[in-house]
Amino acid sequence: MRKYLKIIWIFSKVNLQNEMAYRPSFFLAVIGKTTRMLILILVFQVIYFNTPLLAGWEYKDIFLLAITYLTIESIIITTFHRNLSYYLPDLIKKGNFDFVLTKPLNPLFYSSFRIIDSMDLTSSFLVIFLWYHYFTHYAGTFSLLSLILYLLLLGLGLIFLFSLLVIIASSAFWTVNATGLGRFFEEIVRTGRFPTDVFKGAFSFLFLYVFPIALIATVPSKAFLGTIDWRYLAYLAVFTFIFTLISKRVWNHALRHYSSASS
Repeated sequence: MRKYLKIIWIFSKVNLQNEMAYRPSFFLAVIGKTTRMLILILVFQVIYFNTPLLAGWEYKDIFLLAITYLTIESIIITTFHRNLSYYLPDLIKKGNFDFVLTKPLNPLFYSSFRIIDSMDLTSSFLVIFLWYHYFTHYAGTFSLLSLILYLLLLGLGLIFLFSLLVIIASSAFWTVNATGLGRFFEEIVRTGRFPTDVFKGAFSFLFLYVFPIALIATVPSKAFLGTIDWRYLAYLAVFTFIFTLISKRVWNHALRHYSSASS
């Protein structure tokens, strides 16, 4: 584990040096990404100018959900999102994935964390400020158990999204260009910006049990607020475990059927 954390640190430094070679572009990108985060908060503010509740959620609760979503989004786009959605298909298409297989690293780890996006990492400081604002204005009292459970579920949500993207990215070994599916993944993540309580009927069942995007932000937020069903948490833990195993099998199957560019 220590070895891989050290490698991620090296990847981060190398990529930061590359991006800072074009500083105007770097800082403009950071401003753009920060503005996008602020827009999400403003959208919810506009909603609450017209209604005090959204599917039972008050503004302070929605604020927690929004920064939970932004935290998840910041982590995945800084690390494995673009690596698997766009850079991996490009490696396969150009034949450079052969070199990945020759490196003394797990191919999935290298493919997922080869480029650490410093621009997204820098813009994430806004997320830290939003957390500070939440704890100083809205959090009130909370238990240590709820905070620990929140962090565990945040990790579970990241594992779910990583496993989902591994399955999607594995299709690149057959389709070569899987960027369309990468866009599909982005839309799935964006759906998690809203509390799943707003969905009714079949969509509610879909997003809670079949394709639990509730894990992205709704479930961790409810755990922090102390309104989560423990039986549902057990279901999500089992679901994510099985889903992770499936993603690993899909990736290994794709590797076994990979045709080298030199073959």
